Amino acid sequence: MSNGISKEMFVAGIVMSILVSTLAASALSFQYAGLQGPQGSQGLQGLQGVQGAQGVQGEQGPQGIQGIQGSQGFNGSQGIQGVAGTQGPQGIQGEQGIQGLQGIQGETGPQGIQGEQGPQGETGPQGANGTIGATGPQGPAGVFTIANMSGYVPAPAYDSGWMIPDYYAWNTFVHNLNTTNLYVYILGQYTGDNLTIHQLWLYSDVQWMIDGPNEIKVNVVAGSSWETVRVMLWKIAEP
Repeated sequence: MSNGISKEMFVAGIVMSILVSTLAASALSFQYAGLQGPQGSQGLQGLQGVQGAQGVQGEQGPQGIQGIQGSQGFNGSQGIQGVAGTQGPQGIQGEQGIQGLQGIQGETGPQGIQGEQGPQGETGPQGANGTIGATGPQGPAGVFTIANMSGYVPAPAYDSGWMIPDYYAWNTFVHNLNTTNLYVYILGQYTGDNLTIHQLWLYSDVQWMIDGPNEIKVNVVAGSSWETVRVMLWKIAEP
């Protein structure tokens, strides 16, 4: 009840009244125990008293602690898929990616038809002169006749050709003419210049001696200006 005494308060009031009455009766019984005779039998229960007025409603109590949250319910079924929307505008083109690795080289194709030969190029400059080759074999002896004496000296029986001598030593020339009866003629020169005959510098720049029937030795004197020598021999006929 909002404006009267609650039921609980009413019951409490009755209980209090009974307790008070019981205590008062006990006190009087104790006080007059000596005068009162033995207690008689309990009388019949009296009628129930009139219910008292409802007491004033008390103040509302503090709110209780919140209960534990219940577990989540089951997930509902998925709804029907909506209608597809209209296509949006095309996005901006991205930057070009990094160039990939070079692929494996393919097989060599068949050889093409040979083209026409081009015109011959110009002749290049002449190369440098090669080194002097070894002396060739001795040629046959020349035929001595009056006809070939006209303005010429007969070819020698032996011609060494131009040779670079070893200085400070005797240089051996093998002629294989099988005779010591020889006419000796020696030429000496600088490189490409100053051709001189041996008689002018005999025993000054060059010396020679016959060493047996098949060899002749030539010595270019130390300090000589000769760079190459040439030995020519003629066989002298017996009278």
